[in-house]
Amino acid sequence: IETGRDSANQYHDLIFECLKGIFQKNLKRGKKEVKQHEGRKRIDIVFDNFDTEGFFGHIRDRHKIFCPKIFIECKNYSTDPKNPEIDQLTGRLGETTGKFGILVCRKVENVELLMKRCKDTMNRDRKYILFFDDNDIKTLLTMKSKGDEEEIINYLSEKWDRLVLDN
Repeated sequence: IETGRDSANQYHDLIFECLKGIFQKNLKRGKKEVKQHEGRKRIDIVFDNFDTEGFFGHIRDRHKIFCPKIFIECKNYSTDPKNPEIDQLTGRLGETTGKFGILVCRKVENVELLMKRCKDTMNRDRKYILFFDDNDIKTLLTMKSKGDEEEIINYLSEKWDRLVLDN
């Protein structure tokens, strides 16, 4: 899929199907293009968190992160996501819907800068954002195809640790 606005819907569709497959035991009732605030805002993908033993259950139960809904924003850009993209997802998170989201993008050249932006959101607003690029999605799909649920949990936990720990 080409990067850019013209292929954005194709990219959203692909990511939706990928995440549905990867997290089929943990996240349910996936929907695309979910309206919020009487349609003034929209969320690319939303899942309900039904996880009892995996990563999403872990952050809910052990870290006490309110996350009944998992919000996902997809960015089909050829450049790294910047503050407006982080702020867009942060603005969708809240007290009634949840405080955890995932930003999915094509690639990340400056991982450290994007991580700092996610940490800023965590420290300022107590909202938590992980980011995945195409390589992360491919890695998770490979793990899923091998039935390695424990490895998926470890992979996501490593991303979580990078966000919440000072390393």
